[in-house]
Parts: sequence; structure tokens; C-alpha cells
Amino acid sequence: MESSTPCSTFFISSSIRRQILGVRLVTLNQSARFTPAALSAARPRHPPRARSLTRAANAAVVLVDTARDRSTTMGCVSSSPARDKERRYARLASRTHFRPAQVGVLHKIYENVSNSIDRDDVISLHEFQLALFGKRAQEDGESGGDLFSERIFECFDTTNDGTLSFEEFVNGLSIFHPQASKEEKTAFAFKVYDLQGTNAIERDDVRKMLESVMNQNKDMTLSDEALEMAVDQTFKDCDLTKDGAISLDEFKVLVEKNEKVIANMTLPMLARLTKEFPEFLFTEDN
Repeated sequence: MESSTPCSTFFISSSIRRQILGVRLVTLNQSARFTPAALSAARPRHPPRARSLTRAANAAVVLVDTARDRSTTMGCVSSSPARDKERRYARLASRTHFRPAQVGVLHKIYENVSNSIDRDDVISLHEFQLALFGKRAQEDGESGGDLFSERIFECFDTTNDGTLSFEEFVNGLSIFHPQASKEEKTAFAFKVYDLQGTNAIERDDVRKMLESVMNQNKDMTLSDEALEMAVDQTFKDCDLTKDGAISLDEFKVLVEKNEKVIANMTLPMLARLTKEFPEFLFTEDN
């Protein structure tokens, strides 16, 4: 069923833009690399009569290395912070659509966003919106702020503590990765539009989304009557069972008819993070 305004509520322009990853970051100086050839060239050659002393010294080194290996095996030597970080990145990569090197880039971005206002190493809603728009929505006289970015933030915040941890940040952004499935994006979009958490999109949800779109686009104005007509048209097109609410299954039907409904759930740049931010690469394999 097509109309002049087919489910126009769901064609909201994406509020998630390059700014979430476009925070200006300080380029890190890479450490000098020493190749095996360079080390070999720098190794001194011993005269024949000093070989016995050299052998004794080498034997001592072997004994020390053996003792160190045994203590490491027994857990006496803790792993380095760098190794722990690599394992953390690999673990997050294994359950998202990012590679470990890309998770590392996201960590640097996260550190900048999470300390942009409060310096508490977690991302607040204000910091999230600051990264997106370069401003705090509530400070600009916008009624209720930007509802779409608020809903994205709330859906990222799976622990419901009002902040985003690094894991929540990466897991949430993974939905916007080009390799995320249509099913993942559809389920997330439905959750975003389900403002009341009732597992259904209600008429009031649609009305509030339309009002938010108009608040963010000053050139767009609708009378109360026109607003209600838009809500009516949305439900006429999407509420297949005519029960006054749009279920997830009905929303999936809508997406199958027109995938533009979830077009704002994809950020192409997430697939090329290491190219966008090469200063954060520490390995050749990315």
C-alpha cells in the first residue's frame, strides 16, 4: 500500500553523522622499530680468547630466561597492560562487526568523547550530543532536545545507568556498521521508535517523533490537524492488524517494502575506520 507520505515518520534524516567519529584527536608518535637485521649488525663480535667467557655469560642468560619462563607459566608474572588491551579489543571484535584494530580506533575516540565535558571516562547524553552536533541540544532552546539522538543513546545504554561504557559504545555502533544484517538494523530501529518500551510503536510515539523532526527542522511546519493526518496515514500504511499499534512483525513488513526506512541505520565510514584514522594504527595487519 503506497501513499503520498508512506510512513513518513520513519524517514527521519540520520542524526548519527561523521561527527561521532570526527572528534579531533592528537596524532600519536609511533615508537622506533628495530629489525632483526639491525640488531644483528649492532651485535659485537668476540675475539677467540674471549669465547669461553661469552659461553659462560650465555649460559647464565639461559638460566635466567628459563627461570623467568617458569614463573610466567605459573602465573607469577602478570601480563602487560598492552597485552590486556589487545585481548579486550579482540574480545569486542569477536562479538561485533569490527576488527581488533578498528576497536582500538574506537577506544581513542571514546576516550576523547567521554572526557569532553565531565572527564569521568564514561559518555553522558550531553557528551554524546556534543560529539554528534558540536553542541548540547538542550542549550539551544529546542523543545525536549533531539529525540532521535536521545533514543539512540538510550538504546546503546543497555545497563540503563544514564552513561555509555566503552563496551556499550562499541556494541551500539556495530549496529550501524555496513556489515550488520538487515535484521539487526530493523530490530534496533524498531526499538528506537518504541519510545515507551511496550514492544509496539504507539500513536503517541509516532506523534512525538514527528514533533521532534519539526523541532529540528525549522523550515518544516505542520498544523495540529496536518500532524494528526500524518499519524493517521502512518498507521493506515503500517498497522496491518488495525489494533492501534505497530508490532515488530509489521515493522519488518514495512522494511521489506522499502529499505529506506532503515537507511539511517548505516554509517559507511565504520567499515574504513583504520583508513579514516591511520594515526591510531600500531600494527601492519589492520
